[in-house]
Amino acid sequence: MLLARGTVTAVCGTNGIVDIDGLAPIDTEYQSTMNAEGETRVPILLWPFYAVWRLVTLVLNITGRIICALLGIALMAAGVAISLSIIGAVIGIPLAAFGFLLTVRSLF
Repeated sequence: MLLARGTVTAVCGTNGIVDIDGLAPIDTEYQSTMNAEGETRVPILLWPFYAVWRLVTLVLNITGRIICALLGIALMAAGVAISLSIIGAVIGIPLAAFGFLLTVRSLF
């Protein structure tokens, strides 16, 4: 798909792609392969690779959330334990708050 005539490049205007000179819109005949949800169509021959990729990303996403939740709970416990002493409260309260935020982030 060419976006220019000769050496003049084209820019995206409000009415589509237009020459810099502003002479006329360039006919692109370009159809988007995205559906209403914003996902792209996958060719049938590439679908097995796409399915494996989606499965791997799902597993890594769930694993990351579990690790984040466990780390948040551990930081909350450490923060509370450190806060039991008056001097350690300066470090323990922010540590427990950070652990709480990590746990909330892993849930939502």
